[in-house]
Amino acid sequence: MDDVIYIPRGNEGEWDSGFIGLGDIVEIDEVYHFYYAGTDGNGNYGIGLATSIDGIAWEKHPSPLLVDTLDTWEVDIQDPRVVTVDDGYVMLYSSFNSNGRNQGYNFAFSEDGVLWERLYDNPVVPPNTFRRSPWVPELMYNDDTYYVYLEVDNRAGTDIFVGMYSGDLLP
Repeated sequence: MDDVIYIPRGNEGEWDSGFIGLGDIVEIDEVYHFYYAGTDGNGNYGIGLATSIDGIAWEKHPSPLLVDTLDTWEVDIQDPRVVTVDDGYVMLYSSFNSNGRNQGYNFAFSEDGVLWERLYDNPVVPPNTFRRSPWVPELMYNDDTYYVYLEVDNRAGTDIFVGMYSGDLLP
């Protein structure tokens, strides 16, 4: 590779100065939207956005689109996965506790891919669903059905689980 292109974490004091993590890229109105997780390094996490018209030069949104609610389960949010639906966009995201254990997954909805609203107050995939923490989520939408793929450690290796939901996610 001749050139390396990257999206840097934020400057000191910015919401994503601690780290940024790989998320998902979706094309919306001929603009690439890169959704990523970030933290300020002090335990405050969020889901951010960078946009690009060519996939090379990226401009970061100045603030996160979603932030931790810091309730009993939704902290350290990350792993944004976004799909296009008939009336907008749906995001699946995860929550982890300070020990790196998965606390669950939730959905958010957006009409424009920028302004997001959480769909539920409680996790749609609660932490006690699996004996071990699931990770590496993927989200797919096809024929009015949502597919959530999760990699789960079974102590002897990992398995892939698929959850399906048909119908409208909006409460």
